[in-house]
Amino acid sequence: MVFSQDKPIGNKVPAFGSLLPELIVRTMRLLGSLLMVITISSCAANSAFRTAPSGQTPCVSRSAVDCSESSYFLLAEDASVDYEIPMGIIEFDDQGALHDRARKDALMGQLRNLASESDLLIAVFAHGWKNNAQYNNGNLRDFKRFLQRLAVADRVACQAASCASRRVVGVYLGWRGLSATWEPFRSLSFWNRKKRAHRVGQDGVTEILGELRKIDASTTNSKLVLIGHSFGGGLVYTATQQILQRDMAFPRQGSISRTLADLIVLVNPAFEAARMTAIREKSGKLQFGQSQRPILAILTSRTDVATRLAFPVGRILSNLFTDYNPARPDQGKLNRTAIGHYEPYQTHRLYLGPPSKTRQKGQDLGFGAALCSWREFQSGTSDQWDLQNGLVLERNAEMSVDGQRNNPYFNVTVADEVISGHNQIWSDEFLVFMYRFIAVQDARGCR
Repeated sequence: MVFSQDKPIGNKVPAFGSLLPELIVRTMRLLGSLLMVITISSCAANSAFRTAPSGQTPCVSRSAVDCSESSYFLLAEDASVDYEIPMGIIEFDDQGALHDRARKDALMGQLRNLASESDLLIAVFAHGWKNNAQYNNGNLRDFKRFLQRLAVADRVACQAASCASRRVVGVYLGWRGLSATWEPFRSLSFWNRKKRAHRVGQDGVTEILGELRKIDASTTNSKLVLIGHSFGGGLVYTATQQILQRDMAFPRQGSISRTLADLIVLVNPAFEAARMTAIREKSGKLQFGQSQRPILAILTSRTDVATRLAFPVGRILSNLFTDYNPARPDQGKLNRTAIGHYEPYQTHRLYLGPPSKTRQKGQDLGFGAALCSWREFQSGTSDQWDLQNGLVLERNAEMSVDGQRNNPYFNVTVADEVISGHNQIWSDEFLVFMYRFIAVQDARGCR
């Protein structure tokens, strides 16, 4: 009797080779399910942290734990400032939408009430990658400390001036910068979080900045300052880029108006230099007078590995099939290099200088001396601003020429001893620069 080789005989067990594909498929499915479980369990929730309803009496925060769910509260008085600093938190979801419009409206109502009583210096901060608006977040704690020091500097700058009664107010923009709690998922969130930051800036934050600018414009001496770090810098730049370019298109008598904010400061921002090309090329051909004040200041640490090395790798991988204009051979480098590390666009450097004859290195002679040095820097009689505590802001050679000295778009390289790496942006040295740089924009005279 002859049997066909294609048919099993009785209960004959199939050969292992015929089972191998099925085993591989089942193993891959098991591994995929396991990876999905790990990924989901490592994800940070896409939900708001500030959910407490606004009461008639604001919560007073004396520690990080206080007011942990409040979207509007007061920073308790301390020895450095003689009033409770109001602070609000606005949160956005991954699509750039407000988590709660009613809470945002309530906050804006509080700010309008404050503006009806006194001038305001509104400082807005957008955090970066791997951060959020949770009460124990390091960026949130440091921003509170910054507000207190800014209040002191602004009070000194406004002595005997019309802004003497001005109050500092803080607004913290919270988004899902921390989307994963475990490694390597935290680091692998680079591409997705960069995209989300730009989405938040394009959608929800644009509305907020428009409302804050209206409050700022309601009184003569009120000011609006925008600050962003890392992907938060990209968020702020996305929200302001088109208005910055529009304002630059209509200069008046050697001066460009600051229509959206009185000052924008981006620290170690994580966006590509290509997005600054239009502003850099056009501003480099304009002539600016002494009345021009800074509009945008980008400050990047030379030792920021995240934007100097990791950022280009991420950009290369996400632009593998991008075509560039052959007439512009620098276009590829512009698209993969973070703005602070693109040398042709750098304008200034910030560093700790040698001791002067009147002070020792690190000794602070006070705001008055720094203000006098700023006046010399602004007038062009000096290309160095001595902040009087050892810090020096110096123009690069191409900016130390008539017409370009007061170019309002700064791209500053920062020494390691001022900002060490990507996240150490709250050092005492850099805090001094930040609050004095903001304060001198509105100070009058030299004392």
